[in-house]
Amino acid sequence: MSQRSLVTDARKFSYGWRIWFWILILVNFAGPLFFLQHLLAWLVLGSYVIAGAIIVMLHRKLGWVRLLGVGHILWAALLPLLLFQVVMDYPAGWYGIWLVLVIVVDVVAFCIDIVDVTRYFRGERAPIVPSDENSG
Repeated sequence: MSQRSLVTDARKFSYGWRIWFWILILVNFAGPLFFLQHLLAWLVLGSYVIAGAIIVMLHRKLGWVRLLGVGHILWAALLPLLLFQVVMDYPAGWYGIWLVLVIVVDVVAFCIDIVDVTRYFRGERAPIVPSDENSG
């Protein structure tokens, strides 16, 4: 298996994309840590950890290709659940604000993923980040 580094490759993106990556991390990984008394926080955290494992595995094998978006496949089930919770019984306080942030951020990310994965299966399979075999 290749020694490609996801973090090293992420640093090759523009500042705008790197800020976006940090927003995803803060909302989906750090955010749930404040609300672990709620099942939905565990589901968000768990889906993000599973996504990370899938993405790292794919990245090591293929590099930073558009297929990496499949790592967020669990969001197809998680997002309707979160939306249902917010619509049916909007939680008060910071927990409610965090849930809305997760929904907004993850819907945008999921749309990007759908476009990227579709483009991958239509033939755009070249790595987005140039291969650098010396970065390990």
